Amino acid sequence: MCGIAGYIGSSKDPSFSFNLISVILEKSEQRGVDASGYWGVTESRDILYHKEPEKASSFIKKDIWKNVESYNPSLLLVHARGASKGFGQPIENINNHPFVNSNKSLALIHNGKLDDSEYNLLKKKYKTKSNCDSELLLRILESGELISSDLSKRLQGIQEIFSLINKGHMAVAIGERDTLHNALWLFRNEHRPLWVADARDSLGQIFFLSDPLIWKESLEVLNSLDQSLVYELPRYEVWQILDENNSLNLEKYSVQKGAENPWVFDGKEIDLENKESNFKILSILDEKDRIFNSSKDELIEKCDSIMNKI
Repeated sequence: MCGIAGYIGSSKDPSFSFNLISVILEKSEQRGVDASGYWGVTESRDILYHKEPEKASSFIKKDIWKNVESYNPSLLLVHARGASKGFGQPIENINNHPFVNSNKSLALIHNGKLDDSEYNLLKKKYKTKSNCDSELLLRILESGELISSDLSKRLQGIQEIFSLINKGHMAVAIGERDTLHNALWLFRNEHRPLWVADARDSLGQIFFLSDPLIWKESLEVLNSLDQSLVYELPRYEVWQILDENNSLNLEKYSVQKGAENPWVFDGKEIDLENKESNFKILSILDEKDRIFNSSKDELIEKCDSIMNKI
């Protein structure tokens, strides 16, 4: 079990929004203590990205997290990982969330666990870097790019996820920095929860999280009387939220569950091409998501030092 959360939209009160997402991340630790991470798009449309094997309550006290506030992200995903046995040791940071595409413009976080039989088939078809089952969802999602070049590629990729995964458990959030806008995609099946808090009136943002009690408790910590409407995301429904010209537009789509019979691997492996970026990536992780090559204590010290200079 993991805790996923985040938001989309430029905040009317950036300091409050950052404090709120910090408390939400800390409280999400009850759903996973093995690792913490984030991915986001800054006010200037650069990418923020970091993760490490550290529990959320310790992670939010580090400069690597505190410095996120200064970038005033308009799209942010956060994750508190509870690692599933046999699906990637957290100490190997490449196994932790978020998972990103080659130029880090697309990120995915997942709460759930894939069925072993489906996982083994999918590992043959989609080329991955980690041993975490969640990365496969991102690779399936990206496969939609082979069919289309517009926004429908994401819907096609999400439909492919539901077509291939019938037994697995999943609640998923996807963030994307596209050429003209930011996009947030949310969906789940019957095995995992996902909730949305519509704070457009109070903050100009839409939040999502794994448990509505975390939203309530986080507001209480901040002594807020926010009256945002909170919804449970219907299963097998995709919510697409676009941030265009500082306006949030919500669309809802239905997806079809795949056949009950297991699919058959066709022998063709999918390996998407690397993409180049024309924007800054504010991360201290290398291409293998390692925090340098040193002992953990030295790595964290270097992380804090370098992030202060970014």
